[in-house]
Amino acid sequence: MPLLFMLRSQELRFHAGQIGFPGGSAEAEDAGVVATALREAREEVGLDSANVEVIGVLSPLVTATSERWLTPVVGLQRAPWTVRSDEHEVAEWFRIDLETLLRAPHTIRELERNGIRRAVHFYEAEGRVIWGVSAAILHELMRELGRTD
Repeated sequence: MPLLFMLRSQELRFHAGQIGFPGGSAEAEDAGVVATALREAREEVGLDSANVEVIGVLSPLVTATSERWLTPVVGLQRAPWTVRSDEHEVAEWFRIDLETLLRAPHTIRELERNGIRRAVHFYEAEGRVIWGVSAAILHELMRELGRTD
């Protein structure tokens, strides 16, 4: 079972050129974090919310670069669909299989930003380096699936 990732456009104000998951900021009409996640997935990769079985949420996290709080929503795709990415926000989308991610090299590195040192997760899979808040989300998901490092 693959996870869907996206490479964020270089034109974005925050997290440009970084690997992430579909998602974004809440809007007034969103009825909570799940509604926000489903709306953002529709906008960014063309995923119909009726094609998602939401199975839970992970721990809220704050991004170091934009200091925005986010709550990861985990869902399973019910049926195949054609990804239609938002060309402004998404430079590229790709999938990596869960089995690959469960075995992928994982490191924690100390990084400093604005005088604050943080432990940052890094995963390397299929020639990609997933790091920062995306890797922190991935780390919690991998732990839930039985990975112990």
